[in-house]
Amino acid sequence: MRLIFLSWAFPPMEFPRAVQVERLARHVALGPIQIVCAAVGERRTANGLAIREIAEPRRLRLYRALNLARLQAAMIAPDPQRAWAAAAARAIAERPLARDDVLVTFGQPMSDHLAGLALTRRFGNRWIAHFSDPWADNPFARMPLFRRRNLRLERAVVAAADRVLLTSQETLELVMAKYPPAWCAKASVLPHAFDAVLYPAREPGRGPLVMRYLGSLYGARSPLPLLRALEELARRTPDLGQRLRVEFIGTAARRHKTEAAQMRLPDGLVRFVPAVDYRASLKLMRAADLLLHIDAPADESVFLASKLIDYIGARRPIFAVTPAGTAARLVAELGGWIADPTAPDAVAARLAEAMAAVAARRDADWGDETVRRRYDIRTIAPAFDAIIARLGAPSGAPVRAVSKQEA
Repeated sequence: MRLIFLSWAFPPMEFPRAVQVERLARHVALGPIQIVCAAVGERRTANGLAIREIAEPRRLRLYRALNLARLQAAMIAPDPQRAWAAAAARAIAERPLARDDVLVTFGQPMSDHLAGLALTRRFGNRWIAHFSDPWADNPFARMPLFRRRNLRLERAVVAAADRVLLTSQETLELVMAKYPPAWCAKASVLPHAFDAVLYPAREPGRGPLVMRYLGSLYGARSPLPLLRALEELARRTPDLGQRLRVEFIGTAARRHKTEAAQMRLPDGLVRFVPAVDYRASLKLMRAADLLLHIDAPADESVFLASKLIDYIGARRPIFAVTPAGTAARLVAELGGWIADPTAPDAVAARLAEAMAAVAARRDADWGDETVRRRYDIRTIAPAFDAIIARLGAPSGAPVRAVSKQEA
């Protein structure tokens, strides 16, 4: 049996998907594993993994060089990496897949799954499709022109895959609700994972409490609800600037910085800091007194950000500005604090509670250990091994190429 991981994203890319795929590859017991990923123009350290890099098509590199990525994204369904995924499928097909080989495709980008679809239809191999986010049901994919096509593509993938893995129960229920029971039986939850050995020791905290957000702020995922809460707290608590420091570490839109500058906040209370590499981010998490998680407003959020799982591994208290849903449930199970982003007064009140609790036990490890173990790679990797071990005979889909209508 060959085990092939197909993922456009892979280190040294700093995307969360890249980190998660490599982590899983390094800890599964089955193998050997071949990684098929995008070539990024840097010498890759394999550290025992068999890696095959596939160059991105020239036009994709040209669009990126001309800063036309958004235009390209608006013109291609499901995403601009579709041409790369087709090239990756052709490269894998140079050595025909056997029926007992296992192909695992990882989205985002969802084009990775289209490569899996083409290969499985051609060779009849076993196939696992891992979704990091919803595809056709993603509430933030604002391209109605392509919604019908994405629904058709997702349906073809779910129908042909032997297993469909999603990162949370809420995501599974959202994605699979539109499919027949036999297809739903193929779906299960495999969350993101953290690796405990990567976190450094924590130095005792001194001075003001430090609350950190690590990650990008974009679209509807905005710091504004937290900033408004800080403004309210500063009005009630004159010495807030001496008690707290808030750091947003990562990419942030200029408007977010402008909003913070225009508010009545104590000098030095809020800082925006450029992004750091992954290992540095774990060090900053471990050194923080309070970790901040932000989701976009929604009736229910099904998203499970891998950064939140990294927070859990850091053993530091978590304050989540998030609506009801996956992140809220998880933070509550850990023992953290939650406030809805549409209610600034509630954000302020809950933040005050969190600050008081953290100040009383500043340097103690935090979080329910039973919950934490669920997301440790030493739990997730054996669960993935078990999923592969339970794979039955290949789906037996007829051997044929993807039609132009399906493409």
